[in-house]
Amino acid sequence: MKTIKSVDPMALAKVSAVTGIIMGLIMGVMTVFLQNILDGTVNSYDMPGAGVATGVVAIIVFPIMCAILGFVSGFVSAIVYNFVASKIGGVKIDLK
Repeated sequence: MKTIKSVDPMALAKVSAVTGIIMGLIMGVMTVFLQNILDGTVNSYDMPGAGVATGVVAIIVFPIMCAILGFVSGFVSAIVYNFVASKIGGVKIDLK
């Protein structure tokens, strides 16, 4: 058994940011499909094209927001983990 004694905050932040970009893109695409299927806003008579504009914004904004949130949460999580691991011990893993 090996113990993870500490985690590099910047490394975890980078991985979390890239994961956030991927998840944000998936959420943006799902938002477009669900919005168009459930609401039919692409064919809305009140605001023609509103669904398309919202979809494009979702596909651009969601990955950016998720990347920022992922970076910050990954960085903070690593700092908190390092503090807790120094007090009570780290996570034990079995490498084979």
